[in-house]
Amino acid sequence: MDNRSRDEFTRMDDCEGRASALAELTGCPNGAIRARLTRALAESRLTPHGLLLLRHQYGLTWARLDVFVEYYLTNVETIAQSLEPERMAVARRLGLSVNTVKHHLTSVRHALGLGARRGSATILFWALTEGISRLPTLPGSHLEQIPGRSDLTP
Repeated sequence: MDNRSRDEFTRMDDCEGRASALAELTGCPNGAIRARLTRALAESRLTPHGLLLLRHQYGLTWARLDVFVEYYLTNVETIAQSLEPERMAVARRLGLSVNTVKHHLTSVRHALGLGARRGSATILFWALTEGISRLPTLPGSHLEQIPGRSDLTP
């Protein structure tokens, strides 16, 4: 774990946070994981603050961070279009076995202190409240029109 506090990650402005997150990603030895996490950052499924917090404060490995993002922060349309169970779909997308995905999910929940009985919706809500992810908004959505709610727009 890193000596940086959660407050330090929260205080970073957006530009500094993006630069720090991209610099952190260069340390990822797996090109496929690096590409998926970069895409998640670009889509705001994972925030720069979230990447740094999960890596340093919670000590997630690159592989576990990758599974966390794909399982808990995946686009709802992707899940809805799949006819297979969610773990199987994630395993297929990541090129892992279902058992490896299960193992990583158990390790992630333990590292985050969220327990094995927490559902995906609870963990997504936790990620949103901690600033690890942002709510997606569709163009023309009523959320885009709320004054002072820039945190809701990607």
